[in-house]
Amino acid sequence: LGKFIEDFKILAPTTKIRLIGHSLGSQVILSSIEYLARKKQNIGIIESVYLFGASITADTPSKKYGKILQNIINKKIVNHYAPTDDVLNWADKEKFVKGPLGLNGATGKSISKYYQKLVKPKNHRFASYIKTLKSFPWFVLCFFDIFKTYISYVLFIRIIGLGSIQIKIKYFQIFVQ
Repeated sequence: LGKFIEDFKILAPTTKIRLIGHSLGSQVILSSIEYLARKKQNIGIIESVYLFGASITADTPSKKYGKILQNIINKKIVNHYAPTDDVLNWADKEKFVKGPLGLNGATGKSISKYYQKLVKPKNHRFASYIKTLKSFPWFVLCFFDIFKTYISYVLFIRIIGLGSIQIKIKYFQIFVQ
């Protein structure tokens, strides 16, 4: 993902990139940010990050990752956490994830770009988390062809109210090496 973001920004330098991670998707985002942090030209390359039911540790926005999150993310990182999330409670109890960020929010002094929101989803599913929001900025889902060599369709989605979405579909191809 980190390499894709670098390549995409070369082709579309003014496009704002917002990343959304649910559950283990938060780890994918964190790994991508680590990759991007290796190069100074990537400072502020990601506009914002939104986490839902994040299964990364609660000290992530403060300790080891605080500086790189502060540098790579331009505006904000928003953590939507839910103490009632049964999957994260189980993962914490069984010590699969020590204090998941998505369960009780951050521990320690967090970076200035970090915000958190208490939500009450019915379960751990992404759709359940999304239903707790009143609105949300545009985000992008990319559909790759079978060979994963280029983006075939880009689906722009914006949540405009509880259960209401606005969708735009564009077809174009970007070759990814």
